[in-house]
Amino acid sequence: GLPEDAPQIDGVLGLETEGGHGWLAIRVDFEDLYAMSGVLWYNNDEMVAFPSVRVGTGYDSGPDAITTCIPMAQAVNGDSDGWSECLFTEPVAASL
Repeated sequence: GLPEDAPQIDGVLGLETEGGHGWLAIRVDFEDLYAMSGVLWYNNDEMVAFPSVRVGTGYDSGPDAITTCIPMAQAVNGDSDGWSECLFTEPVAASL
């Protein structure tokens, strides 16, 4: 289960696809010697599979091109109306 201090839902975000593709970039700031081992998100439809979860470099101006991002997971499903978790096989850390 989730810890008692799990994030609260503060809004809703839906993705629209264009030409069969939709992307969502989320910035994660790291302190030195820290890494990310996965993602936790609130999902509302377990019937939808996300084609991939990717990581890449971010800049003040925005994320790097999706084609340079590294796939960390494929065909990711979440629970319906609940928190879902996707753990990476290897943690990732900022290199810049």
